[in-house]
Amino acid sequence: MRANTVSSVLVAVTDQLRRTRIKHTLELINSANVIGDSVNVSALLQQCTQRQPDIVVLDLDISEAEMLELASQIQTRSSQTKIILLDHQCESKELMAWAARGILAYASSEMDAHILELAISTVVANSIWIGAKLAKCNETILEAPALQAAALKSKNIDSALLSTLSEREKEVLRLLVAGHKNFAIAQALAISPETIKSHMRRIMEKLSVRDRTQLVIKVLQQGAA
Repeated sequence: MRANTVSSVLVAVTDQLRRTRIKHTLELINSANVIGDSVNVSALLQQCTQRQPDIVVLDLDISEAEMLELASQIQTRSSQTKIILLDHQCESKELMAWAARGILAYASSEMDAHILELAISTVVANSIWIGAKLAKCNETILEAPALQAAALKSKNIDSALLSTLSEREKEVLRLLVAGHKNFAIAQALAISPETIKSHMRRIMEKLSVRDRTQLVIKVLQQGAA
């Protein structure tokens, strides 16, 4: 595996077997350098303060509310640190609210070195990464209120990635990313739902994605880069 830069990584995983497996996987990645590990919150925060890691691979036995608070504390101690959260369902997440705390990736602890390297390179570029296994929680990702608000404010929808789209297709895409269903988009643009379906098919073909969730994530990643 090749990389231009090496990211320093802290592994914060409660379960010993998982922690050992993740550290072994990281050793196979040239773009990652494990600089420490911890099994609890206090040890992790101390290491973040002292070592300022680029990445924290996180899977501690704490509640979701405690996880959010921990992420905020990590950011306070080491503002450049990005978090890869293991085996955490993304279906109820307001992804942009979590991203604001440095949680940019949701992955399985069973992932191989290639997938972990991809997750690391993605979060280093300040983009959101969701493992294929966890991305199956499709529709709720689209409807997260914080994600919708972020999408509405985004002006990079006319970036190079979307340059092949027509103005009408961009309008459809803006409304889709804002969380609207086909019928609502049709009403907003005063066109038929069947026309919206045609626009959606062309948009997905042009952007090389298979479904609505992949489309939304790809646009938001472009906006976050």
